[in-house]
Amino acid sequence: FAPELGKLKHSALEIQDQKRNIQLWKQKWKYSALKIKMASGSFGGVNIHQKTC
Repeated sequence: FAPELGKLKHSALEIQDQKRNIQLWKQKWKYSALKIKMASGSFGGVNIHQKTC
């Protein structure tokens, strides 16, 4: 019975890790999406490329 408890605890920790990884991945995705928007000059409806040229 004791080993089973250990397994349960372990899988609960794994689930927490997965949730944390998903949150980190979402944050990274949002950040890279923002960078792409800014790079393409469509951020806030302002064309950055025209200003720099």
